[in-house]
Amino acid sequence: MTSNDSEQDGWYTTSCGNCIFTLPTRYQNLVHIGYGTYGAVGRATDILTGKSVAIKKLLQPFQTHIHAKRTYRELKVLIHLNHPDSQVVQLYNVFTPEKNANEFKTLYLVFNDAGCDLNRMIKKLPPTESYVKHMTYSILRGLKFIHSADIIHRDLKPSNIGTDRNSNATVSFS
Repeated sequence: MTSNDSEQDGWYTTSCGNCIFTLPTRYQNLVHIGYGTYGAVGRATDILTGKSVAIKKLLQPFQTHIHAKRTYRELKVLIHLNHPDSQVVQLYNVFTPEKNANEFKTLYLVFNDAGCDLNRMIKKLPPTESYVKHMTYSILRGLKFIHSADIIHRDLKPSNIGTDRNSNATVSFS
């Protein structure tokens, strides 16, 4: 994970949905995915790794004392739960385009891109019994990992469950 340091060679600004993103040049082809309560999310290609990533721009993360605490809590939980075999969303990078602490108003979080969420997947086709079993197992693995860290997910719903091409679930906090 990096902040605004030497690993970020250049920056560019682009529109994504109704939001303006300022990103390092390593993240290209940004496409709008959706909005959450506290952020806008886009999908991009990380040209250094070749992977598809989801980039969440936290909207006004430090607007109030409460917003700042929420931002800090989300970041700490994501760092604590960052394990590749956990069935939980993986945090790849954290950055800000601001150059000094006095201008620090924007925070971006870069995650693995699951490709789709369970809500959209269910609407596409009715799930088979084997799909439901596999998905339930994946979700329970993610929840077991979260609960083993003494963390309770307070917003578990189909749109917060990512699904990949192999029908594996990834529990998200967005």
